[in-house]
Amino acid sequence: MAEAALAVVVVGGMMVTALNMVGMSARARRVNAELGKGPALAHSLMSEVLQAYYENPETDPILVEGPEIVLTSHDPSSPDDKDYDVKDKSYIGQVFRPTLPDDAVSWSVTQVKFKARYKGDQDGIASVQLRTLDDSNKPTEAIIGKYSLPETKMPSDFDWIAMLTGGVSDLTPGVGLALVIAIQVDDNDVCEVEYDNNGGRGLVETSNGGGHWTMLNNQMMFYVYGTVTVYSTESGHFGPEISEGTSTRADFDDVDDYDGWTASPPQQKNGTQLTGYDGWTRSVLVEYVDPQSPGGAAINSDGGAKRITVTVTDPRGAETSVVSVRTNAGTYEQEVSATRTYCSWVGVDLQIGESNAALSLGASLANEPLVTN
Repeated sequence: MAEAALAVVVVGGMMVTALNMVGMSARARRVNAELGKGPALAHSLMSEVLQAYYENPETDPILVEGPEIVLTSHDPSSPDDKDYDVKDKSYIGQVFRPTLPDDAVSWSVTQVKFKARYKGDQDGIASVQLRTLDDSNKPTEAIIGKYSLPETKMPSDFDWIAMLTGGVSDLTPGVGLALVIAIQVDDNDVCEVEYDNNGGRGLVETSNGGGHWTMLNNQMMFYVYGTVTVYSTESGHFGPEISEGTSTRADFDDVDDYDGWTASPPQQKNGTQLTGYDGWTRSVLVEYVDPQSPGGAAINSDGGAKRITVTVTDPRGAETSVVSVRTNAGTYEQEVSATRTYCSWVGVDLQIGESNAALSLGASLANEPLVTN
């Protein structure tokens, strides 16, 4: 049986575990070739990511939708409760314009709440609507959200009724809407809606089905919930911009676009799958790290360093990882007054006796890749 020696070799910042090919059987050569696939896959994608870093090291902000919050409401502790009878062509509405952060790009409505109760026989259907506003801040005929509310779903006494309003999104900051409680089919009595008679603004009513609206000095008892979308550069919000897509890397133009990328089997930048890699997976993680401890936990804001990790998993579950730290304090990034060389890798060669194989180990410095297997 032929003997094969195990060696760890570091070349150009890559540490690769491989078998000495001398005297190896064909099967052993195939095993050795498989061992080299992981580092090769990892290093090739890392080279692509680092090229993106050199071309655009800054973090490109991406659009991030925040959690559901109360956008606006009127729910005082001691209101002067009055009720409005929604019937025939008599509707009531509440005009609202939420106050948003200065960096808001858009907003959406996820649900509304108002106080109401059914009236008369429970055979009517109310129509809960979100309408646009005209120049006088009154509801228009343009309904951007419409939701049915049968009387059978209403309480007998005034209580909060919540309605989900999916699909009302991508609204421009500063634009207002009207929450309108109307009827879906003609009915003498559908429901009563509660409002506060202690003053305020934004309450509107119509007696001709929306042909004309009157502004009242009162407010409906209501809540409007929604989300606000802003641009973010936090590490948890890395990733490609919407226009760049996620099916391929063809339009990735900065290092942050690669965060979260994964493909199985691995593929080229244009999306073409690599042959001979069925069952393999390749993924990328981009994080902010502290330049003083780049191997530590990720941080949420830009401290001057980014850590890039490319991980390759073979069909057996074995992983090969390439880790590279990029920093604005790296030697390669500094301006120099004259052409000169700089240290990018530190290594050690160890050999005991002349007949034993040499062991080479090393460490890459800032802005140089390191491969571990």
